[in-house]
Amino acid sequence: MRDTKPGRNKPCPCGSGTKYKFCHYAIDTTKPELPNRNIFNMNLEGREFLNSLMHLSRQGDIPLHEVCIESGIYYFRSITIDQFQVIADAFAVEPSSVIELLFEAWEKTNDAEYFNRMLENSSNISPLLKKRTNTISQIINNHFNEMYETAIPASFMVIEGLFREYNNVSFEENQGANYKFDLEPYENTMLYADISATSYFTKFLNKLMTGKPTDASIHRNSVMHGVDNDFATKQNSLLLLLTIFEFARLETSLKLWPPKPEIRDGKTYLNGYEIKMREYF
Repeated sequence: MRDTKPGRNKPCPCGSGTKYKFCHYAIDTTKPELPNRNIFNMNLEGREFLNSLMHLSRQGDIPLHEVCIESGIYYFRSITIDQFQVIADAFAVEPSSVIELLFEAWEKTNDAEYFNRMLENSSNISPLLKKRTNTISQIINNHFNEMYETAIPASFMVIEGLFREYNNVSFEENQGANYKFDLEPYENTMLYADISATSYFTKFLNKLMTGKPTDASIHRNSVMHGVDNDFATKQNSLLLLLTIFEFARLETSLKLWPPKPEIRDGKTYLNGYEIKMREYF
């Protein structure tokens, strides 16, 4: 940890020529402190190894989170290892070049089969999406039928409802958007990458749901109040679909960690929940 850290947008002191937030910022601002609680019942050596491994994962994600949030989007980690390597190589040359690559990867990996399967899997684990299955299923169908004018407003309504329920916030208690999440459970389980992800997701949500009409990126106010007449694009629709399922990931990640898979009667279960796996890619 440096005694004096440079500004996030200043050149990194390492001499790479890259902005500090895209370079050593992740290393300087995260420290592998071992949690006091040993919820995995591991010996000290095992806990220290897992702790270091999970911190490295976190540090690897932060630069991508930074370049995405600078571009007004969020780094959804639903990409393959091969896609991540291509994106990481491109990031090392020019960080801003990865935005287009990310959308290409998201589009390829997150097809209609993926979203419908994730909707079913999430509904098996948590009621968060289950009660909205019909609406989300329609959004998926509209998106893949290129009906973005319908999919996007419906996605905004689902996202607002998901957050209010996720944090048990009623309309009467909070008329304005103020998106926050409890990060303590992730500390105790060493899900450090989820701590970073949730922090950046919070920033993204606040901008997505409370942006000004003059903002260039998509946000709720400009769409729902008829200010933005050019919102109906494939990228915007995909971005909101991924946002809906990021809530599902947050809701289920602690229930599925650490993973304990098993096969019963030809079906796959993870920590006791039935999970449908992708049959092809």
